[in-house]
Amino acid sequence: MSPWAVLKAWLAVTLPRPAFAFSYVSVLLVAGLLAGYWHARVKTTNWDKILAGRYVQAVDPLQRSSGN
Repeated sequence: MSPWAVLKAWLAVTLPRPAFAFSYVSVLLVAGLLAGYWHARVKTTNWDKILAGRYVQAVDPLQRSSGN
């Protein structure tokens, strides 16, 4: 039995109405995408700050970056 068939059977038993099951899965998918986007945004902001400090130090090694 394929993993998709197992998932479909579980959803059919757990969520008896297909429209409700579809909306449940859709909400979880959107929530996961938004959480991933937010996490990537935070990571990118942190990396931008770190790289900006490294750039300032590379251009002028005696210059202290504001991040440190």
